[in-house]
Amino acid sequence: EKLADHRYDAITLDLHLPDGSGAQLIEEIRRNPLTRHLPIVVISAASHFDQKTRDPRVVWLHKPISTAQLLVALGKALND
Repeated sequence: EKLADHRYDAITLDLHLPDGSGAQLIEEIRRNPLTRHLPIVVISAASHFDQKTRDPRVVWLHKPISTAQLLVALGKALND
């Protein structure tokens, strides 16, 4: 709901959230018509990613990451 109240160009997200699941949050974002096309960069230390979606607006990075990796991932997410 908070994401739909503001205009964001993209978001970064960890799959392990203190109050829920990052994967579930991605599903919620995609179900909402106001945030359906929001680019997402997932940054996680998980040993494997459950990439059920082949959504080009979700880019997956494994921690730790560099600033350069983040910038490339954001560029990819924003341009697809």
